[in-house]
Amino acid sequence: MLVACKSGDKPGAAPTDKPSGSAATPPPKFANLSVKVGTRNVEMHSARALRMPDGSTKLYASPNENTTCDELRSSMYDHKHVDAMVLSMPDRLTATGASEGVVETMYMDSSGEDAKGTANVSGAADAPTLTLELNFTSKNGKGDVVTVLGSVPAENCGMLDTSKGPGVPATPITSTAVMTVAGKEFPVRCAKMLGKDLELLDFPCDCDGVWMVGTWLVHSGNSWTLKGKRFAGESTGEAATLTIAAGAQVAATEPAGKPTVELTLSGEGKVGNYAVALRGNVNALVCR
Repeated sequence: MLVACKSGDKPGAAPTDKPSGSAATPPPKFANLSVKVGTRNVEMHSARALRMPDGSTKLYASPNENTTCDELRSSMYDHKHVDAMVLSMPDRLTATGASEGVVETMYMDSSGEDAKGTANVSGAADAPTLTLELNFTSKNGKGDVVTVLGSVPAENCGMLDTSKGPGVPATPITSTAVMTVAGKEFPVRCAKMLGKDLELLDFPCDCDGVWMVGTWLVHSGNSWTLKGKRFAGESTGEAATLTIAAGAQVAATEPAGKPTVELTLSGEGKVGNYAVALRGNVNALVCR
């Protein structure tokens, strides 16, 4: 999997800006958020949230008031502060179809660390503000324990524009295919044939890799594997009732300069504990 990163989600190794306003009394909108770095209380004065196509949300919270959505979109943080934090928060799909918001990674003090805890995001996709309920622990770049608890209103920066980027073809592949997992539908936006293996993804890709992916279904041998950002781990099962019917190979007329094969997907089955169904047609890239 390819990862796009201009400077990394590292909001700074040393403070270059001092927080605006009184250090003693945080603005009321952040009064319900507690952030502790070791034994220190840290007051956040700004928060921005960005939705990601893989089903996750990215949060940038800082003691500096003058942060922007552009910093979050580009991962280029102009207003650096040692206590600023960037969170990656996937919305995980369980086998029962429920959603579980978690904090996966926290960047603070020039270091990215695994995080343990929950993150629930509420608010309409086009609402000016999203509300995040956080409860997690992690560590900063110096090894200090970071504990975050409470709610924070964050400016809604919208959805990350992924119309261009690593592995994104100029023209989308032809697809009407859909993967349904635990009752949730995900359009197949890329399909790849690698020998006898097949990969179905919910994000555009080429034969070299994929930028980000929420739902990734792989058929290899006699088994299927379900993985991606939307899941806590990988699930595997035979799911023999999921079927792939391949048409004739077509010359390299689609993006990425690769020949394609039209696949007809159908059937319902179980991959691990997840109910999975396939339907529709997709032009799969023949990668090897």
